[in-house]
Amino acid sequence: MKKLLCSVVIILLFDLLFGVGVIFTFANHELTENDTFLEFDIMLQADALGTKLGDTQTYLIYNTSAFGDNVVYNNNVTIEKGDLISGEIVPGVFLYSDPNLGDNQPNIIGIQINYLFSDNFPSLGSQVLTYPLQLIHFKLFIVDSGQYSDLAFDDLLMIGQQYQSDNETQYYPVIATSTLNTALEYPEIPENVVITLINNGTQIEISWTGSVDYIYEIYSSSSPYDGFQLNITGIFLENKWVTSIIDAPKLYYLVRATN
Repeated sequence: MKKLLCSVVIILLFDLLFGVGVIFTFANHELTENDTFLEFDIMLQADALGTKLGDTQTYLIYNTSAFGDNVVYNNNVTIEKGDLISGEIVPGVFLYSDPNLGDNQPNIIGIQINYLFSDNFPSLGSQVLTYPLQLIHFKLFIVDSGQYSDLAFDDLLMIGQQYQSDNETQYYPVIATSTLNTALEYPEIPENVVITLINNGTQIEISWTGSVDYIYEIYSSSSPYDGFQLNITGIFLENKWVTSIIDAPKLYYLVRATN
């Protein structure tokens, strides 16, 4: 009995010290259907190659002022399989279950996904790569567009719930510290945009009327119609942007507000 216990302890220590970890992140968020929904992806990657995904549980924390509480019960959330879990063993027979949603807390969604062939075909599971792959696509109904999304993972609940395709070997560590805190309405268009030559014509200053709630970016192009790219040559001074134009080509500029 002592030998068995020691063996189990050694295996657990080996997994902790030399196991493969996974990282959860958010990506590709956008407001859709006239700002009535927030859509986004949950992404998954491993910290080393050579593993395939088994059962997984994700816990998503959200702002109840923005989306309401108990969004699963109230039908304010829809979810789709991401590319990572959309594979089929043969046409029409899927490797992974449809995501099972539940209200873990009034502000937490639990998402269970099962690998269906761990007993007989663990080698057919989807490979978890070392760059982000789409695990789940979310669509949340917005009840108050004046709020911020304030999305995060409950990383403590997710530890010990991520398995490789044999459904015995756990991923460790589980890193789920990514957040998504975006405004739930499109930024206002910057107004009163003025371009001025300053410092004896060696610099231009672009100024505008804007809000402290948004981040502003400057884009430029040699054409007034297309080809605009983010311009990082200047510096921001509140609602102003200044850059040198010595030996610079003629450019057209665009001011953009972002969340």
